[in-house]
Amino acid sequence: MYFSKSESSINLSLYKSILDKYLEERKDDNVRKLFELIILTTHKVVTKELNESKVDNKIYHLVSALSNPEYQHNHSYFAGINPRQIGIEQFRSLSGILYSLISYEHTTANA
Repeated sequence: MYFSKSESSINLSLYKSILDKYLEERKDDNVRKLFELIILTTHKVVTKELNESKVDNKIYHLVSALSNPEYQHNHSYFAGINPRQIGIEQFRSLSGILYSLISYEHTTANA
């Protein structure tokens, strides 16, 4: 899942679609592990346990968007996550965050 050559909002939309499908079916362990990794990596970047330059390039764009300090609510959310308790509630929150980022990008692109 490497979307580096596509537009940002397309990347976010793809990730949101994959996550929402997982939330409906809850069958694919690889998808669950991917989103656990994304949430955990974002948490580590926000709390400065991990430098953004060390983020796996497969998820770099997404983690960068999620940890952007310009979006203070998202930044605070990921700072407060318990890294040992990532589950369905965090996935649902991530889906909502992705939705808001996608909406914001569409709004600013059409302004």
